[in-house]
Amino acid sequence: MFIFASSSKVVISVMYFCDHGTYWEKSLHRVAIPDPFKPSVSDSHIRSFIIDITSVCNEQLEQHHACLTFKDELHIECTIDPKDKMARQKVKDWKNNVQKAWEEFVNNSVRKRELQITSDTKDSLLEHINKTKDQHKSEELKVISPDETGSMKFVFVGRSKIVENYVEQISAKKVEIEEDLNRKKKIKTGSMKLKPIEIALMTKEDKFGEVKNIAQDFSCEPNTESGAITFTGVEEDISKAKVMIYEIKNNYHSWRIDSLSNHICQLLKRKPVSDMVHESFSDDNISIVWDISDNHVTVCTSQDNRPHIEKVFTDTIREDEIKLDKASQDVLMLDEWAEKKTSINNIHRDTANIDDSYNDRVIVTATSDVFDGIMKELDIFITENSVKEEEIKIGEEEKFKFFKNHCKDWVKELVVKYSDQKLEIYFGRQSVKICGTPKAVDRADGEIKNHLRKINIENHVISEPGVDSLVSDQAKIDALVSPVEEDTKTVITVDPNSVNKQGFRRNIGNKKTDDEYAWEQASKHYNKKKGNKFGKGDMKPPNAGPVVCKNGTKVILVKKEDLGKQKADVIICSTNGQLDLSGPAGRSITNAAGPEILGEIKTKYSDGIEHGDIAAVSGYKMTCKEVYLAALPGWSSGGEKIIAKCVSTCLLQASKYKSIVFPALGTGQLRYPRHLVAETMYKCVSQFDQSKTSLKEVKFLCYDDETIRAFEQEELRQVNPGFQPQPGKLQPLQYYKSFQCKVDVLICAVPKELNLESSGGAGISLLKGLGNAVQNDILGQHPGGVTNGGFAAVKLSSPPGQCKSIYLTSLDSWNNQKTVPKDEDKQICKFVYQCLETAEKSGYKSIGIPAMGTGTIGYPHQLVAKYMYDMVEKFVTKHKSSKLTDVKLIVHSKDIKSITAFYDEEKKRLPAPAPVPIKVGPKSLLSSDSSDNTQVVPKVLGENEFQIGKLKLTVEQGDILSKKCDAIVNGTNNEFDLTKGAVSQALRKKCDAKKLDAEVSKKKDQMKQNGVVRTSGCGLPSEHIIHISSKHNPHEWKKIIKKALAKAEKKQMKTMAFPALGTGENDTQGAAVTSEESMGQTIMEALVEFVSEGQTNLQHVFLVIFQDKMVKPMLKGVRSGGQPTAKPGQVIKADNKRVWSATFTIYGLSSQDIKDAKKGLDRAVKEKYKTDKHHDSNISKLSDAEIAYMKTIEGNYPIKMTIDQVNSELILEGIQDEVLSAKQEVFDALRKFAHTRFCKEEAVIIKEQVQWYLKDIDSGVPKLIEYPDLINMYLETAYKGDSGRTEVEFKDDQGEEYVIVLKEMTEYLKKDRTNKVDVLRRGERGGGSFEPPPEWDEQGTDSVKLVTLLNTSPEYKSVEQKFINSVFSGRPEWVNQFNKQTFKVTKIERVQNLGLYHMYAAKKALIDKQNPPGTNNEKEFGMDNSKDAYWGEGVYFSADASYSARGWLSKPSASGEHNMYMCKVLTGVSCPGSRGMRVLPVRPGGSLLMYDSATDANYKPTVEYVIFHDTQAYPQYCIKFKY
Repeated sequence: MFIFASSSKVVISVMYFCDHGTYWEKSLHRVAIPDPFKPSVSDSHIRSFIIDITSVCNEQLEQHHACLTFKDELHIECTIDPKDKMARQKVKDWKNNVQKAWEEFVNNSVRKRELQITSDTKDSLLEHINKTKDQHKSEELKVISPDETGSMKFVFVGRSKIVENYVEQISAKKVEIEEDLNRKKKIKTGSMKLKPIEIALMTKEDKFGEVKNIAQDFSCEPNTESGAITFTGVEEDISKAKVMIYEIKNNYHSWRIDSLSNHICQLLKRKPVSDMVHESFSDDNISIVWDISDNHVTVCTSQDNRPHIEKVFTDTIREDEIKLDKASQDVLMLDEWAEKKTSINNIHRDTANIDDSYNDRVIVTATSDVFDGIMKELDIFITENSVKEEEIKIGEEEKFKFFKNHCKDWVKELVVKYSDQKLEIYFGRQSVKICGTPKAVDRADGEIKNHLRKINIENHVISEPGVDSLVSDQAKIDALVSPVEEDTKTVITVDPNSVNKQGFRRNIGNKKTDDEYAWEQASKHYNKKKGNKFGKGDMKPPNAGPVVCKNGTKVILVKKEDLGKQKADVIICSTNGQLDLSGPAGRSITNAAGPEILGEIKTKYSDGIEHGDIAAVSGYKMTCKEVYLAALPGWSSGGEKIIAKCVSTCLLQASKYKSIVFPALGTGQLRYPRHLVAETMYKCVSQFDQSKTSLKEVKFLCYDDETIRAFEQEELRQVNPGFQPQPGKLQPLQYYKSFQCKVDVLICAVPKELNLESSGGAGISLLKGLGNAVQNDILGQHPGGVTNGGFAAVKLSSPPGQCKSIYLTSLDSWNNQKTVPKDEDKQICKFVYQCLETAEKSGYKSIGIPAMGTGTIGYPHQLVAKYMYDMVEKFVTKHKSSKLTDVKLIVHSKDIKSITAFYDEEKKRLPAPAPVPIKVGPKSLLSSDSSDNTQVVPKVLGENEFQIGKLKLTVEQGDILSKKCDAIVNGTNNEFDLTKGAVSQALRKKCDAKKLDAEVSKKKDQMKQNGVVRTSGCGLPSEHIIHISSKHNPHEWKKIIKKALAKAEKKQMKTMAFPALGTGENDTQGAAVTSEESMGQTIMEALVEFVSEGQTNLQHVFLVIFQDKMVKPMLKGVRSGGQPTAKPGQVIKADNKRVWSATFTIYGLSSQDIKDAKKGLDRAVKEKYKTDKHHDSNISKLSDAEIAYMKTIEGNYPIKMTIDQVNSELILEGIQDEVLSAKQEVFDALRKFAHTRFCKEEAVIIKEQVQWYLKDIDSGVPKLIEYPDLINMYLETAYKGDSGRTEVEFKDDQGEEYVIVLKEMTEYLKKDRTNKVDVLRRGERGGGSFEPPPEWDEQGTDSVKLVTLLNTSPEYKSVEQKFINSVFSGRPEWVNQFNKQTFKVTKIERVQNLGLYHMYAAKKALIDKQNPPGTNNEKEFGMDNSKDAYWGEGVYFSADASYSARGWLSKPSASGEHNMYMCKVLTGVSCPGSRGMRVLPVRPGGSLLMYDSATDANYKPTVEYVIFHDTQAYPQYCIKFKY
């Protein structure tokens, strides 16, 4: 039965159930299987590939009961079994599921990619694909070529990942093929040019083979004749090749050897000679080529060894000339000569050449193996065929000069006399040559020598100020003496050792401005009291530099900076002859200048330069105009001459500039002795300073500590002319290669057997210096040798020169000697002192002491230097009138460690410049009226009494142990052993020895540390005993005496007594015995310095002398310990202790000629001198300190200065130029003194208004200490001024530096910022004379107040009207910028700054006081913000408000409002201003007052005024306006 429901047929049949199962008509109930369908594949290539991989596809479809088939078309058939129980369910969504599976398979498993190509790449790419596609199976990848696709593309179809990877590979290959095609299109031809000789060397070294390997399609072809290199390849390869070739070239060194003659060049062209040279270079592994021209050889090599390479040429081929005098010239005309020459040329055809084309010489050129033989053969031939010639050597250059210049007529007569014997006489270098027959030559020889013996020699000494500068160099000497020589038929020379030179002068304070000088005085005389927090500290010596030469050239020492970053017109760099800049200094230059500097060096100096020469190049990126490269060789003896040549050449070449920087030449890798370089460089600058040049700033740059030390030491010598180390008999350190210095005695440490040959450097040097005979003298006089520390005096039997004796010892090793507790007990010290004593007793005048023990026995260099100086000073202290006046300390010139050690020790002993003897005023140095004076001058009260400030000194004979006073002084030793020393022994006998010993035992460590200890009087009349450690020299004695005085001062003692310290005949304290006179002088100097430092407790000091015979010399020393400076109203005469002298040696035939020459020299010197008298009323007002300052000017110039205070006159005598220079410094000094006085007057007025204090907390109770007036004024000026200063720095009288921080109100030590104390400022001091203006409002507690004026107030109306009237009554060109209708004042504020007003009022009072009555000192102006500074570098004000109100001076605000201050200005007496003016000039008339202000020079009446001090203006009102 069938039932139709909704157009669907439903079959219904019967189903039977039984025991055997269920049955129905199955044929009626079969499931309908879906029909096959065509899958959607639009791309034919993908469809084709899917057909190829049907099996793979069916693997996927099988899961969905489907199968792909292909006959004519693709079909997907259903594979569901109708019998399957689930068939009906599977059939339901079969087609949808299969369709979806099909699409996923196609999308995920099959991929098609296309690759577009060009016809150029088609074949190459197809070839590559054919080679690579077989790596994949056909069911994985299918490639369709352009021929198949009919277009310029490849089609790739296959499995997704395979297609993607393969297409990526083919794309990369495509790019590669395209790049190759592009590269072939880019291939071009390029070229570059080198020197043919460089190409020849590259060819020889096969460098072009390396270049050709850059790329397969690259080639290069060098041409050795033209120097051209042709390249074929792409641009990048050509550029790379050029870089490679340039790198190779830059490693080559090519230069021209000009030193080879034409003959050598011609000989070098011959193959045998060329082969010999090549063989020599080959033996040295040097790759080289050369090119030969007529007069030079150009070489090119990869070896940077120029000197050696040139030496190979000159060693292989030698050339010399045989000079022919007139007699020998005839030899060249002989037939025998022609035969001899032909014979030699035939034998040595290819290796020698003889040139006789010159009349006066024969030039021989030959290889080294035959050269000597040819020269000898020719010399013999010429000698045998010539007439006789003889030469008379004249050792003294001056005698030769006299004979040559003044004996010409006599020589002519001699020639005429023997003319028949062909006599000829002519002058050689330092010789007279005679030619003629043997008879004539012999006779002329005798007569000439006899005539030379008739020349007389006399010395003439001229002592005048600055005479040394007239003979400072040969040019000046010639200019002075040549006219005298010509007039008197003499020869005149100057002994340089006789000239007392005054080369450099000290750069003192006269280079400071007047304000800086006044501030320096304020700081200089500020004496910090001993009890404050900082403590007094030791006085620091003044700075030595910079050095300033006589004509103004300044030498500045620069330390540890980068040479390339220096700022100067010219910078010097040391290098070698090849101008290599690879060293530290060179790298600094190239880093700063850039690579361009190397290019210029290569271009301009391709062959390098000679040692001592200079190469000048541009500075490029450096802050200089030029760089000079100085070529230096390695150090050898005499190397300082090359340094001198380089420095002098640089200075001369840079003379058109203003500044130059030198490094310490040669002190680095070249190892030039630092001290010698410093001395030479300073000397060169000193000599250069004498020329007229604009180069006035020279800097010496030092990199390391040792070099800095050497240059500092030389700087110290230069600024102390004529200075000698103390004591006076010790000569400056000298350097010798051996024991060749001229002294009476030499000393040396040698082995105990006294064998010089086995004693190392010192003994061998002694043997070489004195000759072999000295060893026989030693062994003859001391056959048994000498013990360690022993003494052997050897008198020389045949003294070589000046040396008469030698003193020998043998020293134990340092390891054994260093344990000896006292230095004076060490063998080396005992031996040196014994040598000095022995030389003194023997009557010798000079002795040479070497740096002993620093070799194998290991004595430290620094200690050896100390021991030498200690022993010499000990000797000099004991022997005040010794015959032994010359002690030379000898150090080998290459022993750098010893040189440094001795220089360091010498520097320690250099005394600071002597303090100026000036008197302290009656007030305390810390008071508000500090005096200018820092040092008292003793007054003589009686025969044995002196007044030193408030301290009295009495010299008396007696027993100090019986003296009743607060304390007595006892000289003891560092171990505090009172069993030694006469006074100490007597002290123990007279006092309670048990109590004294107990106190001493507790303070032994204190004595070792400080050298000063106080104990009780222990039963003596004195309450205390101050024990001091004895010393070796006056300098140390003075220090320890001052310590004793300070100890007494600290305990507030009033009286104390000193014995005659250090004068015992048998001193047991280990100190050198000191003369009574010297000790008296030392004690007085110590007292003067002590009182000058502000000590006030001590009232009376006694100098108690036990032995009556010592009183007189002690008093003499005391009187000389303080020489008083002349008081006002006296005449201070010139310093006659300074002596200038020059010794002239005069050569003449007659005594009359010499006498006339002396008179002529005196006249010539006198013509150079001048006496200048300067009258000034201020001279009579000079204080002692100012007189001392003026006398330092005398010390800085070779002049004599007399200060006549009675007649207000200053007289200068000396060389004209020096007098003029000194006169300018005198004038500057007088102006500074006047300015300082004016500042003090102003400071007193400021003090009435405000006082600054230092809060001292050392005593536990806070105490306010006033700052002195000048410092007080400067602090207030900085505090109130608008300079922007936040800190003020100053020094006290000990040189200690302090800083006051104004914002923090603290003071601290500059060297220790943590060491602070408070600073207080107290204003409106009682008694102040300046009241604020009456229109001011109540100030209240505000120090600064701005008060806005009511626009209806009379004050407002008055100020407004003044301002508007000034604006519209000005010059038309400025008034026209404003519209009177729209011009409006919007606001006026009154400025109430009390502190600033007080300073202004104080300044006004001072200007009113110093200017003539009736002077209009104060004006009312508008402030002018001009930035142009046409009339000076100060603050500008305008009398015409229309000038100041203009927009470019008074800038508007955002609202269009302008601001201007109406100020009161102290213009006083004005002068015209000028651009660059920083300090106002002095008014005429001798008052030394400076002008108060400057004015413009453009307008009449004056518009602009300029002031240079902030306190000269006060801003009354701030006016705001619009227009």
